[in-house]
Amino acid sequence: MFKNIKTNMYAFLLALLLALPAFAEGEAHQSSGGGLPQFDPSSWASQLFWLTIFFVLLYIVFGKSIIPALGNTIETRTSYINDHIKKAETLSAEASILQDKINAEMKIAGQAAGAKVAEAEASAKEKLSFAMAEFRQKYERQVADTEKSIEQAKEAAMVDMERIIIELATQAAEKIAGIPASESGAENVVKSLGQKVA
Repeated sequence: MFKNIKTNMYAFLLALLLALPAFAEGEAHQSSGGGLPQFDPSSWASQLFWLTIFFVLLYIVFGKSIIPALGNTIETRTSYINDHIKKAETLSAEASILQDKINAEMKIAGQAAGAKVAEAEASAKEKLSFAMAEFRQKYERQVADTEKSIEQAKEAAMVDMERIIIELATQAAEKIAGIPASESGAENVVKSLGQKVA
């Protein structure tokens, strides 16, 4: 863009310099007359001279200070925008990478939590089955002990009942038949009756 401006300025300067001799020749053929001095051909050479001087001065001022400053400002602004675009792209890529890492960590954490929950469930089931087995064993022991004590009480009751029956049989034989009976004989009779009943 700035190269085109400089090329156009050079072309304009060259055209002015080439036109000076033609204006000088035209000035010799023209006669001086009234009117505006800008339209007087005799003053065209000086006008072109001062136009060229001012054009060169303006060209130097614009070409050496203003246009480069504008170019530097535009380039600085462009590089600033490009840098920020690159930084934004870099940050976007880093954010995408971080999002992927977070998703991977969340997946790993979910799997670990699931494994811990499964482990806790297995441990709870194992403890429950162990407690149930222990309770069953304890219950079975208590039932066996109770049955044993019931059996012992039953046997003791049977012995007591046999003794009572022997005593009653002895007393009944003495009272009914008037025969004195021995307890050993009555015991043998009661036991033989018990075996027949069993």
